[in-house]
Amino acid sequence: MLADLPAEQQAWFGALGDRVRLAFGGHIASVREDLADAVALYIWGHPHDPFDQVLEAAPRLRWVHYTGAGIEHLLVPSFVRSSIPLTNSRGIHSAAVAELALALLLALAKGLPDRQRAQAEHRWTQELNRGLRGATLVVVGLGSIGSAVARAASALGMQVIGVRRTARQARWAHEVVAGGDLDRVLPRAQYIVLCCPETDETRGLIGTAQLRRLPRGAVVVNVARGTIVDEPALIDALRDGQLAGAGLDVFRTEPLAPDSPLWDMPNVVITPHYPNVRGFERETVDRFVDNAERFLGGRPLRNVIDKRRGY
Repeated sequence: MLADLPAEQQAWFGALGDRVRLAFGGHIASVREDLADAVALYIWGHPHDPFDQVLEAAPRLRWVHYTGAGIEHLLVPSFVRSSIPLTNSRGIHSAAVAELALALLLALAKGLPDRQRAQAEHRWTQELNRGLRGATLVVVGLGSIGSAVARAASALGMQVIGVRRTARQARWAHEVVAGGDLDRVLPRAQYIVLCCPETDETRGLIGTAQLRRLPRGAVVVNVARGTIVDEPALIDALRDGQLAGAGLDVFRTEPLAPDSPLWDMPNVVITPHYPNVRGFERETVDRFVDNAERFLGGRPLRNVIDKRRGY
């Protein structure tokens, strides 16, 4: 286990009994001898060591499980080329991330940042805010998170346009287009939520050209990866009023630098890339234990990642 877990959480793996030998440690140095014999690897958070070095230390490895959804930092060339399957805990945070995306949408539509400032200054202000009902929302990425966002937005009466790899219809979207048609639907989007994985195709997906195609006064919410958006272009669009606001949970560099202008922008809501809800740790371990039972029994694993596609 490449994980520094407290004793209470280590005990959750007990369901596997004496069929396996577990070793816990956050660095290669602390579990080097165990890695040499390891056939399965459980990774909590970002490995402290470069992943190609982890692979070199584990020549017998037959399965890797990562607890998060974003696995781009594990996709070193040697691993992508290998036949070692990679699984993750995809879906475990879907509801929480979708809730966060919706909270950011509502906060910006209802002007809550301004209301918070007025409250701090004891000012009673009554300004008109925006409604979501009837507004058009573009959801980029219709995986488990994007689908949950689309479902919630539809329930609020929004018109949802989904953007996915192929233009297959999705249950909660009124319209679905392929990724190559993103620029075509942006002029209709009063709101856009980014839920897509980080891949070669999505890095830098939203740049100056895309932000200028949005209607003036649009709102951008990013709960995907910071690399999806050109951050300087986003700042420019916020400063000149092209965007009315942005809700940002992810950033190109994390933690966000203290001198980033985003911190002080009145039309930006920042959350620190941590949408987890209470109890997720146990559910994460339970997902792994279920897959470990499958691995030990020679059955197909769940949540297998296509390493070449990146999701």
